[in-house]
Amino acid sequence: MRTSIRLWSLLLLAVLFSPPPVRAQTPDPVNRLIDRIVGREQEFLQRMKQHKPILETYIQEMPGGADAPPANDHYMIGRLELADGISYTPFAASAGFQRRGGLFARSGFWFTAEGFAQMTVPDAFEFNRQTYGVEYVRREFLGDLRCLVFDVSPKNKKAAGKFIGRIWVEDQDHRIVRFNGTYTLSKASSVFFHFDSWRVEVEPGFHVPAFIYVED
Repeated sequence: MRTSIRLWSLLLLAVLFSPPPVRAQTPDPVNRLIDRIVGREQEFLQRMKQHKPILETYIQEMPGGADAPPANDHYMIGRLELADGISYTPFAASAGFQRRGGLFARSGFWFTAEGFAQMTVPDAFEFNRQTYGVEYVRREFLGDLRCLVFDVSPKNKKAAGKFIGRIWVEDQDHRIVRFNGTYTLSKASSVFFHFDSWRVEVEPGFHVPAFIYVED
């Protein structure tokens, strides 16, 4: 009987002084979701490196404002490549674009082909959690496509040429289908426009750039 009492006493002490069980740390669901979105965008960039899509650019100069008739039209078509960053090779262009690979408009700006090509992706080099902060905004439909909406901004407020704006992510595979914003730190010698960039699904799970609107 004494042995039994001592045994139970030892068991009680072991329970009282044993360390609490270690529970596996599960990531925050929001962080898991953001990691998935970033991963999907990296998959998209890798896949786009295997293709050379055609990009058309059409510009209307409207110095009198949106309600006035356009003063000039400009057009350019070429090949976009993402194999090593962003490069654009024009095939044909209106006279203005043929001068030094760009267009000097009446507004006093010099438009470059690469500048319009840049708007096909939020960031071709550093779209990751280290570079960007991502905050959930709401759910929203784009047509009949259910999406999650996030605000995106660079963590380094002094970084130039980084995307700042809003992204729409379809709520099944969490791929970016639209992004709206601009790039950081515009200056007199290098101005970034506000733009609205849309992607369409050309095959299951693969959304590609389709339309980009600029009105500045």
